[in-house]
Amino acid sequence: MKAFVTKRGCSLHATQCQPTMRIAVQWLTVPLLAVVLTACGSNDSSKSTPDDQLVTPPTNPQPNPPTTPVDIQPLTAQMVLDLTDDAAFFDQGFPSAIKQKPSGKIDFSHFPREKHISTVDWRAVAETTDGFSPMSPVYIRFDSNIAVDAVALNLPQNAAAYLEQDASVQLINIDAQSPEYGRRHPLNVDYYPDADKYRPGNLLAVQPLGRLMQENTQYALIVTRAIHSNASETAVSPMLTALLNGINPRQLDLTISPITAAKSLQGYQPLRQWLADQEQFNQQQILAATVWRTGQPTAYLQNLVDAMANWPVQLDEPWQLVESNDQYCAIRSSWQAPVLIKGLSGYLLPVFGGQIELDQQGQPLIQHYRQSEIVLTLPKTQMPIAGFPMMLYNHGTDGRADQILTRGYTNAQGEQTSQGTLAEIAAIRGWAVSGMAGHMGSEHQDLVDLWDGLFDGLSGFSFNHFSYNPLNPMAMRNNLLQMITERVLYRRLINQQQIDASICQGLQTPEGLIQFDLQTQVASGQSLGSFTAASMAVVDPTPYQGMTVSGAGTFSLDLVLNFVIEGKYLSGLFEPAYWQLPEGSLKDDPLHPFWALAESALAPANSGLQVNRWQYEKAQQKPHNLIFEGFFDSQVSVTSQKYLLRAMSVDFAGEELDLSDDKLLLPAIELADGQQLDFPVQANQQQKTNVVVRYAQDANMDGHHVLFQYDQAKHQLGCFLHGISNDQPPVIVQGVSIDGACEIVDQPN
Repeated sequence: MKAFVTKRGCSLHATQCQPTMRIAVQWLTVPLLAVVLTACGSNDSSKSTPDDQLVTPPTNPQPNPPTTPVDIQPLTAQMVLDLTDDAAFFDQGFPSAIKQKPSGKIDFSHFPREKHISTVDWRAVAETTDGFSPMSPVYIRFDSNIAVDAVALNLPQNAAAYLEQDASVQLINIDAQSPEYGRRHPLNVDYYPDADKYRPGNLLAVQPLGRLMQENTQYALIVTRAIHSNASETAVSPMLTALLNGINPRQLDLTISPITAAKSLQGYQPLRQWLADQEQFNQQQILAATVWRTGQPTAYLQNLVDAMANWPVQLDEPWQLVESNDQYCAIRSSWQAPVLIKGLSGYLLPVFGGQIELDQQGQPLIQHYRQSEIVLTLPKTQMPIAGFPMMLYNHGTDGRADQILTRGYTNAQGEQTSQGTLAEIAAIRGWAVSGMAGHMGSEHQDLVDLWDGLFDGLSGFSFNHFSYNPLNPMAMRNNLLQMITERVLYRRLINQQQIDASICQGLQTPEGLIQFDLQTQVASGQSLGSFTAASMAVVDPTPYQGMTVSGAGTFSLDLVLNFVIEGKYLSGLFEPAYWQLPEGSLKDDPLHPFWALAESALAPANSGLQVNRWQYEKAQQKPHNLIFEGFFDSQVSVTSQKYLLRAMSVDFAGEELDLSDDKLLLPAIELADGQQLDFPVQANQQQKTNVVVRYAQDANMDGHHVLFQYDQAKHQLGCFLHGISNDQPPVIVQGVSIDGACEIVDQPN
């Protein structure tokens, strides 16, 4: 896809694009989307790389010079813990049980820049999410500067340092019902003494690293006296002291409402219990603490899927042969996919819709139907008695159903060939493959040609790129949920098929009918399809035996801000014009307060949170997993990749690339309990194969496309399928050729 640049719209200088009228500003910012979201999954062969992502080897840090001893003044700062109704947003800690409504939703009242258009729209969506996101940053404010003597502040840059029992900041699972009770998380911590548009002064900000937090689980962030070299005599906030000792805070301040007082006491109770259970941790070491229970945002998608479990599905038309070669036949049909999202398709702004409506029984309402093309490839081999094993492929943003036939190696001239397509990889191993035209994909765009022309004329980019439109966060979230739910239904439609075998000469079946084995199926996807494939593999009532994704990450605002066009990040457009912030303010700062809103708003659609369920309540349904990542990936950032790999607790197979530390995946994997393994890898985690492999970009395409560019990767995918269809944990080999041998090792009983 080409990236279009419009001449219309507001200046990139914030002073010339102020938020005067809500709709006016949104329309002014629309042209900036001309280069936004250009086909996560597109086949643009441009390899322009931003300067900060150029491949450079790591450097050896120089030792710190010796410091001269200084007199450190005693720390006098206390945690701000204001329980009155008009408290500023960070003055109760965040997350905090105090901010949770009786419904379980979160109250974002008094969020910074409360009337700014971005806050209004993202808050409206965030407050529909069930509880706190397990991926939320954490904040505690102090009443004065804790870093007056900077050398006294103890905030290690090494994330693993916060795992220690004597660490200055600790994020702890304090839920006695959790299997990870007492677990500490590695952290990214920073302190901001000065106020800005979003932060009050004296704000401590924390990003959890390592394994993702568990849903519906109690956590506490505590700050100990170790944060400062002269804090042994520092007084603790009287309000915090009261809550840690089970004393009603109204004894200190009668302006606190009885409801808030009761909520506060109940909220801090798990921390009081955890402290009572500790033999080696002294409560007197605590200077600050906030306590909360994570929500269960993944339940929203799961409930949608469960509600749709018995919806009827059928084909629109008979199967037709569209291609036949020595390896496989390709056939096509179509079906009517139910569309749940309300509004004017494309959902440019909140006024145009983007909601999913539920009836009084919680059932999703169908707004209309969309004709969707289906393409299947069938290997020309003997069909097993149970049916052909099936790989269900999820295409990217600009993808089509027939990409399983057409998307292969891209040559030096930028021409995409059919060399090494998914259909070929699968047929070599005796697998069928299915492709479906998804919501807001290329074929959907063809169905709304006039509307697409209007979008292109107004904004300079096509209909399907509005899948990721941050100007309408409700639609941004629900677009992904629509994609997932319709693909769960589509899988059931495919599994119901019994196809006359005469449609494919050279294919052999026992009774003249083609069918598919429900016990030998793999979810797969590229780019946007990695988000949908990962999520549908979790929520589908019928378990998958494998999941493999490429160009993969998690669905979040990070996806938009880190997208690269012609060597420039899109954050350089959105941050000045939409948020009125300097370029990089959000993209480069995972501790920025707006991430608290963004993570909450998009949590129900976050594929990382879905696959994290395989570590907990869905552990028995966890499939074999193979992930392909590349560098430099212009469409899915290293940050987004890390979130997915942490959520899945994968191991790293083979050699890591020679990059600077911030661009490496392996350290993040190791913090999440993963390890580096040599090839071949098989059954590396509790008899499941669960790995990521990583490639550098080739000479023709950037790292987003490594699966389609490298025969080694195609060999690995083929062996992944081969192992599953042979009822063995798949072996991930180093990779040589698309039809290379697969080593199968018998596993002990």
